[in-house]
Amino acid sequence: MRPGPPPTPTNLRLLRGNPGRRAINKNEPRPKPKTKAPPTPNDLGTDGKREWKRLAKELVSLGLLTNVDITAFRIYCDAYETYKDARRNIKLYGSIIPSPNGFLITSPYVHLANKSMSQMVKLMQEFGMTPSARTRVEVEGKSSDEDEGKEFLFGTGNNR
Repeated sequence: MRPGPPPTPTNLRLLRGNPGRRAINKNEPRPKPKTKAPPTPNDLGTDGKREWKRLAKELVSLGLLTNVDITAFRIYCDAYETYKDARRNIKLYGSIIPSPNGFLITSPYVHLANKSMSQMVKLMQEFGMTPSARTRVEVEGKSSDEDEGKEFLFGTGNNR
C-alpha cells in the first residue's frame, strides 16, 4: 500500500479538469453498468433484503452498479442489516449496561452499531449515496433542471 490518500478516480479527475495535471491512466478498467437490478441475495436478512431492493434499481439507473460492484453493495447491505439489528438491541437493553462485576459499561451493541455505521458511510460515499458524494458524481442522460423541479414539487407522478 502506498502512503497518503487513495487516488481520485479518473472520471472524477476529468470532471474536475484534472487540477493536479497528473497523467491520466488510459488503460483504467471501465466496467459496463448493469441494465437491470441484480437479484436480491437469498442469505441476506430481512433488513438487508429491504435495503437491497430499495437501492439496487436506483444505483443501476444511475449507472453506478456494475458486476464488479456487487460485492461492495452486498457488504453495504450486510452492514445495514447489522446496524439495524444493533439499534434494535440498544433500544431493548439500553446503551449503558451493568457488567458482570456491577460496573456500568457501554453496551457491545453500541460498538457494533458504530462499526457498521462507519462501514456503511464509506460504501455510501463510494456509490454516491451521500449529499457531498453526489456533488462529485456526474450521470449521463440526467433530466433537465426544469424536470427536476417538477419532480420535486409534484413527485414522480405516482401520486398525482
